[in-house]
Amino acid sequence: MPLRYTILFIGFGTLLAIGGLVAIVYSVSPADLVWWGMLVFYALVFLITLGTLTILGTVVRVRFLKADIPIRQLTRSFRQGVFLGVLACVGLFLSHLQLLTTWSLLLLVLALAFLELFFLTSRSRAT
Repeated sequence: MPLRYTILFIGFGTLLAIGGLVAIVYSVSPADLVWWGMLVFYALVFLITLGTLTILGTVVRVRFLKADIPIRQLTRSFRQGVFLGVLACVGLFLSHLQLLTTWSLLLLVLALAFLELFFLTSRSRAT
C-alpha cells in the first residue's frame, strides 16, 4: 500500500476515534462511568494521540526534512506515537487516581526515552 493511502487510512481511524471521544464526553457523566467506560475513554485518547502524532511525524519528516526512505519514517513516527500515547494515557490515569506528581511523570518520560534510545541504537539483524 502506498504511503499516501496508509496516511489516509490512519487519518480516517483518528477521525473515528475523535468522534467516539466526543460522543463519550458529551453523553456520559464521569461519575456514572463504569470501568469499561474508562477503558474505552483511555483507548480512544491513545488512538487519537497515536494517529495524530504518526501523521504529523511522517509528514514533517518526509515533506519538510526530505527524509530518504518514507516507510522507515512512518515506522519511526508510529513508534514515537505509541510512546507518547502511552505517556498521555498513563499521565491521565495517574491524574485520575490523584497519583500524578512531577517525579512520577519524570520517571515515565525517562523510561520511555531510554526505550526510544534502545530502538534508535539497536541494529536490525535482518539484511
